[in-house]
Amino acid sequence: SGLDPYSTFAAGLIGVGTLGIVALQAMASVAVVVFFRNRADRKVWQCVVAPGIGALGLGLTAHLTGYMHSAFWFVVICMFASGALLWWLGEETHPRLNVPT
Repeated sequence: SGLDPYSTFAAGLIGVGTLGIVALQAMASVAVVVFFRNRADRKVWQCVVAPGIGALGLGLTAHLTGYMHSAFWFVVICMFASGALLWWLGEETHPRLNVPT
């Protein structure tokens, strides 16, 4: 009653959205390291060190935002659950995608 929805909800939703983007960028950095770990043509700096530093920095930054701590873990758990679901469904529909290397 008497609260402006733009000033009340916008800041919180913008924060959660930004946190989601930062978490996605951190996970993309981890994905780069995982993708190149078994390849012979990988370059250590470009494929391991730089993305690893980026993942640590982004993850630490997202974690240290104390006011968004619960939202951070909510976003991380949702992304992990959706990835696990897609992996599980992908195994049934596209078995060649999950062939061990």
